[in-house]
Amino acid sequence: MGLSSTTAPSTQVFRARIARAVATCALILTLPLAVASAVEGRAPLVVVAIAVQMSLAVLALRAHRGMVVSNPAAASLALPLLALASMSIAAEGFAGIIWCFPIVVVSFLVLPTPHAAATTAVLILITVKDMVEVAGAGLTAQIVMALGATAACVALAMNVIGAQHRTLRRLATTDPLTGLRNRSELAPLTTAAVSGIREGRPSSLLVLDVDHFQRINEAHGHRVGDDVLRALARSLRDQVRDDDVIIRLDGEELAVGMLDTALPDARRRAEAIRAVVEADLAYAVAARSEVELASVTVSVGVAAAEMDDDSASWLHRADAALRTAKRAGRNRVVVG
Repeated sequence: MGLSSTTAPSTQVFRARIARAVATCALILTLPLAVASAVEGRAPLVVVAIAVQMSLAVLALRAHRGMVVSNPAAASLALPLLALASMSIAAEGFAGIIWCFPIVVVSFLVLPTPHAAATTAVLILITVKDMVEVAGAGLTAQIVMALGATAACVALAMNVIGAQHRTLRRLATTDPLTGLRNRSELAPLTTAAVSGIREGRPSSLLVLDVDHFQRINEAHGHRVGDDVLRALARSLRDQVRDDDVIIRLDGEELAVGMLDTALPDARRRAEAIRAVVEADLAYAVAARSEVELASVTVSVGVAAAEMDDDSASWLHRADAALRTAKRAGRNRVVVG
């Protein structure tokens, strides 16, 4: 089980937040329509308006919990919205046509783009006949084009906002030197590990520190030190599984989160990583920086996740094991 499978992707969480706000506002704004329809004795419109409100309430609740809008949830909102538009035109004439525009906007803000596009297309198909009877063919054509333009503009805006959100998310969670995830990713990793423990799946954390890194900086400069960190990051990427999470913590200290990995297996893999670094990293640095280092080694601390862990406690145990490895002479693996 990878980290991404335990939490909703950031884009979906972002859309869920928008859905929560829009659904809540739409819920409030459709209340006067339901009340007015009830006062005027238009029972079918009241039923549809209440159905829309119930769907919006459920959608807002799901979004509040960070849940992705599923196909059934999308259909449960799209169908009442379509019925509301059709019945509003039939009951209120031209004033009912105006309701089509907020329905299109709400669809694209709340639903996934394919569902919103389908809702808009069906909306136009089922209401165009009533529009022609109310507004005439010429004005209906303009209204349909305006609805299409509204849909396209909102969809484009959502795509741009989503792309910007993904970029900001990547910048906020990525270490610029190594391209690894940064310390902020330790919290969701811990959450995934603790969830796995509840289901009988152990997880382990490796914390690595480059031995005598300060000496490398002092002897060869920070540029070579940066080359060492980048080479270490590449080495880790080559050795770990796709669902392992590599994090740069601080300075020369890196971590590898191994979900679904018991402590003995984590220790074995840590030892393999340590051996590869000792054998190859100095050559990898020399190939890129043309500076020959006698050797580059790492010390590694390993700790298993526990049921009551948070990111600080899990990291503390792995870091304590790392300090023990340093005191014991470096270039070794210690289990905490």
